[in-house]
Amino acid sequence: MKAKINEKGSLMLERAGKFKLQDCPFNKDNFCGDSCPLFREEINPNTEEILLELCMKSHLFKKEDFSDDRVSC
Repeated sequence: MKAKINEKGSLMLERAGKFKLQDCPFNKDNFCGDSCPLFREEINPNTEEILLELCMKSHLFKKEDFSDDRVSC
C-alpha cells in the first residue's frame, strides 16, 4: 500500500492503482488529514519508515511508499 498527504493536508491511499482521498468516519464533512488532532506522522530516523497514526488505526510505510506534498512555511 502507498500513501500520500496532499498539498491540503488530506490523506490519500492508493487503491487499485489510483490515489483516493480518505473520508473521516466521524466527521462526514471532512477528509482524514492533518487538520484532525488525532492525526500524526512520525519518521523513524534509523529505518526511515513512516508511522502514520490515525484515530482508529496505525500504518507503517517504507520511505518510497509515502509522500508528503504539503508546503512547509
